[in-house]
Amino acid sequence: MTRQEVRRRKRKIRRVIKNVSCILSIFAFLGMLGTAGSIELDLVPLGQGAIRMFGFLLIWVGLLSLGGAFNYQERRNQNEVHSDTVTGSGRTGR
Repeated sequence: MTRQEVRRRKRKIRRVIKNVSCILSIFAFLGMLGTAGSIELDLVPLGQGAIRMFGFLLIWVGLLSLGGAFNYQERRNQNEVHSDTVTGSGRTGR
């Protein structure tokens, strides 16, 4: 296998993991909502329902982070221009 083939295969595996984790996170969110509804209708005691909701919340956030929802890297282009808001003269801050 060449390097490009290995890179393509890894990229495909990462994409599949992202998609599956996003779909599973939807089910975890719906489970959390269902638990809140069952607490509201007094089908589940409050303590047991709170533990279930906290568990579904942890699963939901874990799957979202695995899917890449919390990626806070700023992407800045080297040629990006920011305006100077202090002076307000309309000139760029270069």
